[in-house]
Amino acid sequence: MPIYAQCSGNGLAQYVLASVRKCSKKAKKRTTQVELKDFASSNLDELTPEDIRSKIKKRSDYIDYWAIVWNFHNHTFMQGWMAYRTRRNRKLPLVSDPHTYDKPGRYRIVVKVFDIFGNDISQAYDVEV
Repeated sequence: MPIYAQCSGNGLAQYVLASVRKCSKKAKKRTTQVELKDFASSNLDELTPEDIRSKIKKRSDYIDYWAIVWNFHNHTFMQGWMAYRTRRNRKLPLVSDPHTYDKPGRYRIVVKVFDIFGNDISQAYDVEV
């Protein structure tokens, strides 16, 4: 099931597109995983210096890191999983590790993406396991 959020800041579109899926039948029944599908933030092309822009091959190259709260309760963002780039390893996984819930029920997953300029975009998604 896709997650799609469009936020506006200064009249400019921002969005996160991801999908939350239940893992294979071989995995535990209460296991989910998030795949980051697309991302956009305000004026990335205009803000990016030419020497960096020439290295950008896909939209996800603008992502510095992203994080997930597996059971959000409208409080402070306390990530349960995150992926980030380092100076030595510039690869960024776009699929989270699987997460297994202790009990069946309805949970709110929040995905937060941070771009290379420090901007962040969040999207919530309700999932039943």
